[in-house]
Amino acid sequence: MRCLVLIVFLPLLLMSEGLAQQFQRGEPKYDIKRCNPKRISHKPVSKPNIHVRKGEKSTGYSPVIAWEVLESGEVVNTRIKRSSGIADQDAYALSTINGWKFNNRPGCGTVETEAVGLIHWVGQ
Repeated sequence: MRCLVLIVFLPLLLMSEGLAQQFQRGEPKYDIKRCNPKRISHKPVSKPNIHVRKGEKSTGYSPVIAWEVLESGEVVNTRIKRSSGIADQDAYALSTINGWKFNNRPGCGTVETEAVGLIHWVGQ
């Protein structure tokens, strides 16, 4: 019986000690003011010549673009989460995001984000 109790409770005891050590380390908290990415520059993108090709049909929605901002401020892993249905419009939104640069945020990690309706506020 004691052996069974030891087999059941020993892993639980070890896990709780590990969690307690993790909380005692005093790891720095995430500083939202310092770590919030801010766009500091963008490359100008020429106005798109949007052509609706044969077989394309608008979804009626603006494209949703997702990307990641590294600690260095570089934009990576740009992708379309929701297509507009028009390839030129989606490509324009992707190229807009790829031209952005964010502030340097050492120690903050990578931030995943997304945007809708880039066609309307590209110049901001």
